[in-house]
Amino acid sequence: IRHSTQPGIVGQPPRDQIVFTRLASDSAADLVAGTPVRTAPGDGPFVIPLGRKLRTAAGGFDGIVVASYFPDSLRKFFGTVDVGRQGAVTVFSDGGVVLFREPPERSSLGELATSSPLYAAAKRQGDSGYFHGRVRPEAPILRTAFRSLEPRLSIAVSLSESEMLATWSRDVTRSLTA
Repeated sequence: IRHSTQPGIVGQPPRDQIVFTRLASDSAADLVAGTPVRTAPGDGPFVIPLGRKLRTAAGGFDGIVVASYFPDSLRKFFGTVDVGRQGAVTVFSDGGVVLFREPPERSSLGELATSSPLYAAAKRQGDSGYFHGRVRPEAPILRTAFRSLEPRLSIAVSLSESEMLATWSRDVTRSLTA
C-alpha cells in the first residue's frame, strides 16, 4: 500500500485482501466491493472497501485504487423504502457476504450468507429474479425481488407475504361475509 489516509497501513502488502486478489486475477473485473471491516477493534463502525482496477497504457493490470464507505450512510436512503415490519433490504457481495441490511439485524453485516436460500436464488437466477419462501426456518414467508449490479452486488427487497396480502385478505373476508 503506497498511500492511505490511514498512515498505519502504508507499506503493508495488499495481497491478502479480497479486493486486490479479485482485481489482480480476474481480467473482466474492474470494480469490486470487499468484505466489511470494522474501523476499530471491537465495536467500531464498519467500512466497505470499493476497489477499481488501474491499467497500463497497454491495458494490463497496474494496481488498484480503493475507497471505503460507511454502510450506515445508506440507512437514510434505504430507510425510506417501506418494507413493513418483517421485510428487509439486503445487499450481498458476489461472494455472499452481507454488505448491508435495513432494518439492521444484529451481527448480519459482514456475515457469510452463502447458505441463505435468498442468496442461492440470486446466484442461480442471474441478473434479476424472484424468491418466495423462508430465509430461515423461524422467519416469515417472504416475497423477494432481487437484481444484480456492478460491482457484482445483489440487492434484494423482501416483503412479508402475510403483510403484503393483509388488506386483500381482509377485503375478501368482508365480501364473503357480507
